[in-house]
Amino acid sequence: MATHDPILAVMAERRLVIRNRGIHRFIETTGKEKANLAMLEELDNRMLALRTRLRSGEPIEDIGPG
Repeated sequence: MATHDPILAVMAERRLVIRNRGIHRFIETTGKEKANLAMLEELDNRMLALRTRLRSGEPIEDIGPG
């Protein structure tokens, strides 16, 4: 599967990097990358919620970290 989605990429055991229309290198997904997956998913969900609020015409003045 080809993807530009970093979450889907980190879910894989291996991924390859395509550069200049060819395979540039293979990367084995590490345990540390897998551990960061939950944080990536949380950030992605927060961004989705912000986009939804903006598209609905809601203000986003009350957002903060975490």
